[in-house]
Amino acid sequence: MAFQHPILWIDQTLTAGLPTDRHPAAYGQLIPLLRSLYVGLTDLHPDEGYFVRLATHSGIRLPFRAIVTPVPEAVQQAHNLGFRQVILAYQHTGDTAAMKSLDQAVTLARRLRLFPALHLTNASDWPADEIIRLWNHQPGFDTPVLAYGDQDSLLDPLTTVARLTALRHALPCRLEFHAANACGLATANALGAIRAGVRRIAVAVGGLQQRPALEELLMIHKKLWNESSPPTLHLTAACRQILTLLDQAPRRNKSLIGEDIFAHESGIHVDGILKDSSLYEPFPPEEVGQHRRLVIGKHSGSASLKARFREWNLELSDPLAERLLTVVRRQAVANRGGVPDPQLWRLYQSLRTERSYSHGPSHSAPACRHHAP
Repeated sequence: MAFQHPILWIDQTLTAGLPTDRHPAAYGQLIPLLRSLYVGLTDLHPDEGYFVRLATHSGIRLPFRAIVTPVPEAVQQAHNLGFRQVILAYQHTGDTAAMKSLDQAVTLARRLRLFPALHLTNASDWPADEIIRLWNHQPGFDTPVLAYGDQDSLLDPLTTVARLTALRHALPCRLEFHAANACGLATANALGAIRAGVRRIAVAVGGLQQRPALEELLMIHKKLWNESSPPTLHLTAACRQILTLLDQAPRRNKSLIGEDIFAHESGIHVDGILKDSSLYEPFPPEEVGQHRRLVIGKHSGSASLKARFREWNLELSDPLAERLLTVVRRQAVANRGGVPDPQLWRLYQSLRTERSYSHGPSHSAPACRHHAP
C-alpha cells in the first residue's frame, strides 16, 4: 500500500497528566525525546504553556497546539501564553448557545492567527451527512482542520474507513482522527483512518490516555505497509524514557517497548525461534533497540537449555540436557518463576558431579554475554 503524503503524528502524551511535584524545567528533555519520535505536533492544555517557552529556549522546533474549550476567553488565554495553534474541543448537542460560543471562539482564533482546528469529540454520534451539513451551514464549523473524535469508542475499522472516506471527499478542510481505546480498537481504527486517506493522526507514547500507541503505528507504517520510515533503533529507549519522566511504566508485555515482548520461554516457541525467528517475531528485536531473551522456566524445552549454554560456549549432550531440564522445571515451580542464570549454572554443576555424568574436571563458571551467573 503506497501513500502519496506523509502522516502528521499529533502527540497526546503530555495531556495524559504531568506530575505536579517537579519544576517544569525538569521536563525539558521531553521535548527532544518527542522530536526524536517524529512527532509533528503536540497538543497541550493552556496551563502547560511552559513547554512552549522551554522549546523556544532550547531552540528545538516542535509545534504546540493548545486544547481549549470553545469559548473566546480560552482562546485568548492560549494566545497570551504563546501558543500559535488551538484546537477547540467541542461536543455537539445542538445547543444554540454552545454553537454561538463556538463561532465566537473560531472568529477570535482566526483574528489572532491561531490556525483553529475543531475537534468534534463525539463525531461518531452523528452520521457523516450531518457532519457535512454542519460544516457547510453552521458558523464556527468551517475550520481549516476538522478533527473527528471517537470519544466513546463507537467505531470499528471498517466503519472508520467508510465514514472518513465520505467526509474526506465531501469536505475541503483537512481531516484529523482521534481514536479512543475503550473497546481495544484505537490502533486498528487509526489504521482505518489512514486507509481512508486521513493524514493527521492523534497518538500517544505507550497508548496513554487510551490513544493509539505512537510506536506501534510507526512500526506498522514501516513494516506492514512498507512505507519509507526514519530509523527506529532508538524507539524502545525513547518511549521508556518519556514514560519514566511522566511517572508511567509500560507493561512488561506491552507491544514493542515492553521488557518481555521479545522474551521466549515455551519450548516450542524457542525451537521455532532458533530455526526461523520470523515464526514468532515480525522483525528483529534490534530494529527497535531491544534484544531477544530466552527465559529458562517450567515451560522451557531442551532446545532452550542448549541455546543458553551455547551462549556460554558449552555444548550440552542430549541426555544431560534432558536430565537438566527435569531439574530446571522442578526448580522453576519452587521459584514460582524463571530460573536465573546463576541458579541454572549451579544446577548444571550439581549434575556434573554425579557419578553417572562425571566425565572429567568441572568447568568454571561461564561468561555469558548478557548475564554473568
